[in-house]
Amino acid sequence: MDFVADNPFNGCHIRALTVVDNFSRECLAIHVGQGLRGEDIIAVMAR
Repeated sequence: MDFVADNPFNGCHIRALTVVDNFSRECLAIHVGQGLRGEDIIAVMAR
């Protein structure tokens, strides 16, 4: 699980939550939004 943040040219903040299996290197989930709350992370992990 890792967070990636970026500020594109228009100035809005974008954050991405990526969930990757360390053994197989398979991406299990990607969730992108302007702000990630705890509820968002719990929902992604519950999938």
